[in-house]
Amino acid sequence: MHSFQCSPSYVDQPSSRLSARGRSNTVAYYSNTADPPLSEEKIQKSFGKRMRDLVVRQDRQKKQKNSKAINPAKPPFVYEAVSLQTYKEMVADEQDRLVVVRFYAKWCRACKAVEPLFYRMAHSMPDVKFVEVPVLEENANLHQGLEVPSLPYGHIYSPTAGLVEEIRMVKPEFKSFQKVVETYRAGECADLEMDPETGLFLSPFVSKGGACKK
Repeated sequence: MHSFQCSPSYVDQPSSRLSARGRSNTVAYYSNTADPPLSEEKIQKSFGKRMRDLVVRQDRQKKQKNSKAINPAKPPFVYEAVSLQTYKEMVADEQDRLVVVRFYAKWCRACKAVEPLFYRMAHSMPDVKFVEVPVLEENANLHQGLEVPSLPYGHIYSPTAGLVEEIRMVKPEFKSFQKVVETYRAGECADLEMDPETGLFLSPFVSKGGACKK
């Protein structure tokens, strides 16, 4: 049977020295790892930084909210025509409402710039029918057949007179485009004088005839 003997150096070590060394190690450990108490000045700086961060975060959230309001998502009542048949059904066959058409392409930067303005106008005019016609590989002949000269481009159709306006729809000129739509929407006219060169009805803004109300 084997007996175990303790090391004399350990046995002879006074308990007071062991406890003292243990206490000193404990104090050293906590003093190295724990955060030192903050001064009043540091507390104020930390509080100020948190408040500034909060204000910046709130401003960012507010800007994002305003951006969504300025750039609304596509309204569910904005229709899309991707073929000659759907275009005829949605636009040419409409007999009750004014129709505003936007010709665009997804890769067109000018089209993307005017898109939120077009959607905002659609939100503000629920009595007008809005239709979009994207340029696709399978419907390129649709744009060519309608003789769309550039993108983005707009058509306005009257339920009684058909195509009455062909207008560029670029961002710098969008306010003018919207004014034309509002004029037809209000029922204003200029005797719908026909342009002999284009075969289109003249715009109320360029016709020499006096404006009239239906």
